[in-house]
Amino acid sequence: MKPLLIIIFSFFLLFLGSANAQSVDSLLQLAQQYEENWEEVNALETYNKILDQDSDYFRALWKASLMYSREGRRLDDEDKQKEYFNSGKDLAEKAIEVAPDSADGYYVMGVAMGRMALISGAKARVAASRAIKENAEKALEIDPNHAGAWHLLGRWHQKVANLSFVERIAANTLFGGIPKASEEEAEEAFLKAIENDPDFILYHRDLANLYYHDMEKENKALEHAQKALELSESQFDDARYKEEMQELVKKIK
Repeated sequence: MKPLLIIIFSFFLLFLGSANAQSVDSLLQLAQQYEENWEEVNALETYNKILDQDSDYFRALWKASLMYSREGRRLDDEDKQKEYFNSGKDLAEKAIEVAPDSADGYYVMGVAMGRMALISGAKARVAASRAIKENAEKALEIDPNHAGAWHLLGRWHQKVANLSFVERIAANTLFGGIPKASEEEAEEAFLKAIENDPDFILYHRDLANLYYHDMEKENKALEHAQKALELSESQFDDARYKEEMQELVKKIK
């Protein structure tokens, strides 16, 4: 009798495991569908449901991290923003732990740190900037064609090249300086991002802004602003980016 009970129990566990795998698969498909429809709040909720079932599911980890960083940026309440960005950072740490040889974990860690820097004081921003650069470069070391990591590195160069006087003093006093950055290296990184993902509106928008606001290259700014306007929207914020580029085109012309 005991062997029979063991066999029945084993089949029961097998059934549960199969049902769980199917549930995760269906949730993943649903999350991807939400992303395609720009419903990022629903996508984040669905990725969290996956993590409730499997806390080590890598795709859900890095995707949820990225969603927290994106959604947090859209919030008005700074305390809520910090909560979202910290969640993004925690999930990125877990993603790196689960898959240390994947570029995506390091990329979303850099994004989360960058978001935190936006709402932090000078000291915290300077401290975060080192981590942002390190994570972007680690992602590119693993995957030299990672468009998101190139964009992240470009943003780092642009921001650090234009640090305020207070931030530079903080960097020199507290951290012995900060790695060198330049607008030219920002340009190069943005161009690499575009090379690897030419239809992503954000990359053209940020390069157009770099050319116009920082490098005073209006012709190139106009070129990328117009390119951003020609592309089909594929992300939640693309309509807003296009409005920005329409205004930029008006200023240049």
